[in-house]
Amino acid sequence: MIEFLVNTDFLFYTGGLVQWGFLMAFLYSLVYSINNPNKGNV
Repeated sequence: MIEFLVNTDFLFYTGGLVQWGFLMAFLYSLVYSINNPNKGNV
């Protein structure tokens, strides 16, 4: 039972870090496309 709880916490935090990374990458690409002089992609 204890191993299951530790494994669940590990998966929870790992998933959170992965989602945070995807969010940061999305925001970075969005800001880059907005600040880019060539606004053909927006």
